[in-house]
Parts: sequence; structure tokens; C-alpha cells
Amino acid sequence: FRNTANLTSVKFSNTIDTIGQSAFSGATALKSANFPSGLQTINPSAFSGCPLSGAFNPESTTLTIGDSAFDGSQFDTIDFSKVTGNLTIGNSAFANNSALKSMTFAEGSDTNKLTGYVSIGEDAFSGATNLKLGSENDKN
Repeated sequence: FRNTANLTSVKFSNTIDTIGQSAFSGATALKSANFPSGLQTINPSAFSGCPLSGAFNPESTTLTIGDSAFDGSQFDTIDFSKVTGNLTIGNSAFANNSALKSMTFAEGSDTNKLTGYVSIGEDAFSGATNLKLGSENDKN
């Protein structure tokens, strides 16, 4: 689906756990994607150049997001609070996302206790000039 000009949305089967490198890169009309709850790996540049918008709320307990995976996306919120195991965010993973206003991580709350690690690569959120960080406890 790389460089597909007229693809506007994609819905993944719940059996998908990996999205390949550059799978949707350059799909310049792709604005929405329904990510499956078992998704564990989004490889480098998978959605680079796609103007995905709205919220990104992964539900898997462990998640790896490759370098530049969502470079150029326009998510307004990112909620990692359900990723309670290991979370790896690659270099420039969400770069050039000027719409991003808030991001939440799991922490030691009763509901979504972080048991793994969080690793954030260089320039992972560069260009996210409206970003404000929060935690699951900030919702109370």
C-alpha cells in the first residue's frame, strides 16, 4: 500500500501483530487507521508521510514503534496508558506532528501499572510544538 494516493482509512484484523516497514508510507490521503489490540510491532516508516489524525490509543501490553513510523502524522492525542509492559518508541517516530497536544503513559496506578520499561529515541517527538505530557493519574 506504499504511496497509494486514494487510500483514506484502514481497518486491521485483530490477528495482526506486526505492521511491516514502509507498509503505508507515502499514502498521503490516509487519515484513519483502526489498530488491533494485539499489535506489538510497528516497523520503521510504516506510516511515514500519512496524515493520520485523531487519537492513537494502542491496547497491547507491549509495543515497539520503529524509527519514523508515524513521521508526519497528525494525531492530536496519544495514550500509551494500556501499554504496561515494555514500550519502545524509535527515533523520530512521531516527528513533525504539529497537531499533537497530549500524551499519556502508564505509571504506578492501580488500573494500569507500568511493569516494563519505556525507551524513547532521539527526536521521537520533534516538531510536536503543542505537546503536553501527562500520566494516567492526571486524568483524576
